[in-house]
Amino acid sequence: MSIDKINCDIIILGGTYLFKKNIILSKKKGMKNKQIVLFGATLALVLALVFWFAMPAMNYTLFTKHDITFMNATFATPLSIAGFTLGELKFSILNLVPFLLLVLALILLILKVLDIKLFANKNFDTVLITLFSVLSGIGFLLVIVFTGMTNDVDMDGFTLGMGAILAGALSIVGGLLTFASNKVK
Repeated sequence: MSIDKINCDIIILGGTYLFKKNIILSKKKGMKNKQIVLFGATLALVLALVFWFAMPAMNYTLFTKHDITFMNATFATPLSIAGFTLGELKFSILNLVPFLLLVLALILLILKVLDIKLFANKNFDTVLITLFSVLSGIGFLLVIVFTGMTNDVDMDGFTLGMGAILAGALSIVGGLLTFASNKVK
């Protein structure tokens, strides 16, 4: 197989998807493995942010399945199922903090990729990105615990939605890839 051939097969590298085309061209241009791992971490964190907005955080089943987004779980919104109002979801600062940690981790990671130094210690930004990403991933997975209702509605019927699972997993993977970027040459 020649390097000039464009090949768009998807391979898995550290839990994130990278295109072979990008890896082959990056090897040709002299891109380091550390930059490839940081690209994978950035991609994972961006996808986690997209899933936070686009997919449901929780599901509730009462005769039919109803989705609750992260925005509804974070900010006070009424919860109505089948035309009846069950109560109102309370404002949850504990659902907002993981989102803010993810945004901070993404900003720090982009600055690291662009080689903009914010701290005197070169490893401190990596530790912060890893810490923020892993904590936000854990927070996304605990969305049901962090969500409160105005009246005493039983929270046993709530299940974790696909958005919370994907955002949490990708956020943790992005943080671990950032930490692994220091070990790669």
